[in-house]
Amino acid sequence: MILGYPLTSARPFALPPRLRVSAGATGLGLVLAGSGLIALDAAGGHSRLVDDGRAVPHAVLGPLAHVGIGGTLYQPRFWALMLLMAAGYGLLVCFGTLPAKGAIAGIVALHAVVLIAPPISSDVFSYLDYARLGVLHGVSPYAHSPAFLPGDPAFGYVGRLWVHMPSAYGPLFTVASYPAALLGIAGGVLLLKSIAVASSLGLVAVTAAIARRRGHDPVRAALIVGANPILLVFGAEAAHNDLPMLALAMLGVWLTLRARTASGAAATVLGAAIKAPVALVLPFMLAGTGRRLRTLGGAAVATVAVAAGAFAVFGTSAFSLPQVLQRQQQLGTPNSFASEVVRLFGQAKVTPADRTVLHVLLALAVIYLLVRVWRGADWISGAGWALLAATVTATWLLSWYMLWALPFGAVARDRRLVAAVLLVQGLYLVHRGVPLLVPS
Repeated sequence: MILGYPLTSARPFALPPRLRVSAGATGLGLVLAGSGLIALDAAGGHSRLVDDGRAVPHAVLGPLAHVGIGGTLYQPRFWALMLLMAAGYGLLVCFGTLPAKGAIAGIVALHAVVLIAPPISSDVFSYLDYARLGVLHGVSPYAHSPAFLPGDPAFGYVGRLWVHMPSAYGPLFTVASYPAALLGIAGGVLLLKSIAVASSLGLVAVTAAIARRRGHDPVRAALIVGANPILLVFGAEAAHNDLPMLALAMLGVWLTLRARTASGAAATVLGAAIKAPVALVLPFMLAGTGRRLRTLGGAAVATVAVAAGAFAVFGTSAFSLPQVLQRQQQLGTPNSFASEVVRLFGQAKVTPADRTVLHVLLALAVIYLLVRVWRGADWISGAGWALLAATVTATWLLSWYMLWALPFGAVARDRRLVAAVLLVQGLYLVHRGVPLLVPS
């Protein structure tokens, strides 16, 4: 049992029904309060979390900037609010329950808050700059980095790490982002945030539908995903494209469960054409379904269609994407699990040899999980464990990568998966937040 949550049961901790509803309402209220305060503080401006120290146009701060009651979103304050949201979320999913209408209203309210809030990441400006390179300047974002046109108005807000790196995102997302280039800075950011928020709500809906089909509580599954603090702040509010990636991947799961295996595989390929990680789901889908030829055919047709579309729009430069991804994987973040482990052994950072070991461990874990699925284990659980393993072994670990396995855990037959996902998320939040809040 972890945090009162029985791993072998789909139900929350067995409190009396009235107390469970009270716990659910209190938990959801804490998540909503934390997200609202983050939004108000971010809209007040002067936050490095929003603009990395550079003053973004006032319109980017959104309608909450006119309220004028927010504070300054310093790092300690931000992480304190994130931990408040995490506490509320833990109370909600481990001990609470809510009626369907209350859960839907709460999830929609949370997404409305993050939609009107400023973006908590400079990545959205990278998305916008890549789109502007293609639409307004006629150059491929796979052949040129933002630094190719430093005079573009979006360039000044691109994260410093990405100014010399071509796009590392799939061609489907790049094409979908192109309309944002025609809307200016504030309009482009709003469109990209709207895509993320709509994708998040779609992800919640399809996760609930999958849970219902598998005999799980759809309301609980929806709350596990839709009220998750990392999804709300680092996913939707930050406008990260991991959300449309996951929405398409889970649509693929739903279609496959409805015996539309070719369409399910195609949807998963489209998710990987947004961002690469969910390509890891495809071998589990292939191993776990009885219609393997149809699954393989659907994946092949979608792959050919994506490749042909990418060539038509971007030419041969689109095929340099694997090189960019390989270059990105050579990077490291000090808050990754791998970095923490090597520091325990006295190393300052992850070495190339360490990275090779991690890749081998990930490959062995995936092979083990695939063998289990081939022998009859739940393929959705296997895919979720594989995505969680990819998160834990990554040397380049960002907060929103913690979302990859979350919807799979919410619908998996192996109830240990959702507990493991939430435990990893909790450890990450504590690791990031507590050092800023507790004097050394």
